Amino acid sequence: MSSRAELRAGIDAALSEHPLLLYLKGTPSAPACGSSAALVDLLAELGYGEEGYAHQDVTREPELRYVLAQRSGQAELPQLFAGGQLLGGVDACYALYAEGQLAARLSGAVKGGA
Repeated sequence: MSSRAELRAGIDAALSEHPLLLYLKGTPSAPACGSSAALVDLLAELGYGEEGYAHQDVTREPELRYVLAQRSGQAELPQLFAGGQLLGGVDACYALYAEGQLAARLSGAVKGGA
């Protein structure tokens, strides 16, 4: 079991390392909740399959969800980050999608411009 400080450092390192990072319940190939499945499906619709983004299963480390909520200011899961910035959970991402902004935000992060 990791300490909260270690988990915080791990989150910060992952956000620095990966242009797209999804924290979810389960994995993209086996989501453990409907919201995680919906966001994985939305990413796939936009051309981001499982290999197109980093992901972390929050159910594997009991304290991770708490530390992630402290870091992001949001308790909802899943949480999608692009370029180190929180885009939000499934509702926020679908809103960005409906506004035509999600694809550009994801692409910008991957290209280093987020």
